Amino acid sequence: MWPENAADIDPLRNPDVANILDQLAAQVDAPVLVGTITADGDRAFNSALLWEQDEGATAQYDKKHPVPFAEYLPDRDFWYPLAPDLFSLVPRDLSIGTRSNVLDIDGVPAGVAICFDIVDDALIREMVDGGAQLILAPTNNADFGRTDQSAQQLAIARMQAIESGRSVVNASTVGVSAMIDPAGAVINQLTPFVPGAMIAEVPLSSTITPAMAWGTSLSRAIALLGVGGATMLGPVRRRSTRETLRRS
Repeated sequence: MWPENAADIDPLRNPDVANILDQLAAQVDAPVLVGTITADGDRAFNSALLWEQDEGATAQYDKKHPVPFAEYLPDRDFWYPLAPDLFSLVPRDLSIGTRSNVLDIDGVPAGVAICFDIVDDALIREMVDGGAQLILAPTNNADFGRTDQSAQQLAIARMQAIESGRSVVNASTVGVSAMIDPAGAVINQLTPFVPGAMIAEVPLSSTITPAMAWGTSLSRAIALLGVGGATMLGPVRRRSTRETLRRS
């Protein structure tokens, strides 16, 4: 697995890049999951391509949770004139992906979470419901420099491993790349800003954890209790305020 945006030129539209990926797949004797920006008509996507030697892209996932004001600019006509120098850094609006986030990699169903996807519990549940036995999380942390953002993202990936009961492989361009087991423990990791590669075995799992089985229902129940409590407390507070005013 290579990080998000590892191929800055789309191999689906450039035969030279496609040839490089063919050579890489032959060298490692395995399919390669590589991040790039793809196009479909006038729409662009942040994509992960599963590339196989002499076959090209055999599967594709398009990021379902592009980041507003980073990967697309909502209401561009309104926002752009307010800070043109800043929003020129977002020259195009990436579209929301609709493809499955579970890819079959040599018979292993693997969930794919591109960067910010990893924080979306609904997408993780979608992977598990789709039969994913591990989670692959390519990311690009370059814009954040040497801040703690990459370490924070790794912590989130470890929490998602625990909640989903799945191994998570986090591959970053410059930040922390790590392999995480289903208990959230780091199996192996690379030093940020230092080129490197990892090869290790990670456990596969089909376990359905309580978080995956009941997480959505429990979250909704807690939200409803909170709304109900606020609704009941509202009149009490108003009556208390009126009584205080009458006494004074």
